[in-house]
Amino acid sequence: MVERSGGLWLPLVLVLACGAEAGPPPYGFDVTPEQCFRLEGEDPTVVDGTPVQIQRFAQFRLVVDAASQGRYELALLLERYYLRVEGAPGGTSEFALSSAGLLARGGPQGEMRLGPEEIGPGGASIRTLLSKPIGGFFVESSGAVIGTPWNSFDPLLAGVHVLDWVILALPVLAVEGEGEAWSGERALPTIGQYEFGVTLPLRYEHVSDDAPVAGKRIRASGVLERSDIEVAVGLDGDVRFDYVGEVEFDGSGRLAEARVELRVEFDASDGTEVSSRHHVRINADECPDRSINPGSGRADSPEG
Repeated sequence: MVERSGGLWLPLVLVLACGAEAGPPPYGFDVTPEQCFRLEGEDPTVVDGTPVQIQRFAQFRLVVDAASQGRYELALLLERYYLRVEGAPGGTSEFALSSAGLLARGGPQGEMRLGPEEIGPGGASIRTLLSKPIGGFFVESSGAVIGTPWNSFDPLLAGVHVLDWVILALPVLAVEGEGEAWSGERALPTIGQYEFGVTLPLRYEHVSDDAPVAGKRIRASGVLERSDIEVAVGLDGDVRFDYVGEVEFDGSGRLAEARVELRVEFDASDGTEVSSRHHVRINADECPDRSINPGSGRADSPEG
């Protein structure tokens, strides 16, 4: 579905010409259909009094595909990913994935290395995995998500949580008549090993002070409390989420920077207590020059 060959975007042009009343893709993708970013994250976490430190880094690109009038798919292609966990019961662990191959070190499985052409447990090489989108989601012109995002089923990508944080950081944009403040919602990403499966209501507002020249800044906040929520088999409890974020766009509507802080307090019915703060920063980046265009289309095994 996502056509990247030769930089031709005929499907997008046709949709914009035939369905202009529905609005263009959000976040400046009508101007630049392929945009690159880097993500940096820190997740200081305390589990029953034991501190755990998580660090993440990713470089990725988002590519827009015109699916129908007013409905666009944003597909994510991964360039590099790094994850380091310190303080967990299994000891320090690292996971690195790039065009150079894969390195997974630590935990009960010890160390695993794969070269770029070696076949992984999912039946694909690292080069093949990175040549295709590893996930995607459909949005309206306002940035509101339609349906459920999809992700690759390949086991090597099971712990690569980039797409959900990107969706959380990207704001729902105001539509005409909503004024300087408006409402939206975003699904919460996987937090460590916990799948909360809840949607966070958010309040957005334009920020005028120190706004970038010819661009705009949007601030978001939200609070959610849930009782007796099940986050894993046999594990339930009470949870509270506190979210604040800020996004800067340039004059063309492209994302320049997004900053997110998500606080989570989870009190399980079995006495487990988890407190975490998730700091995520996403910045626009230069797209690397590819001498060989990646293959088109979704990953072989999408979900959702």
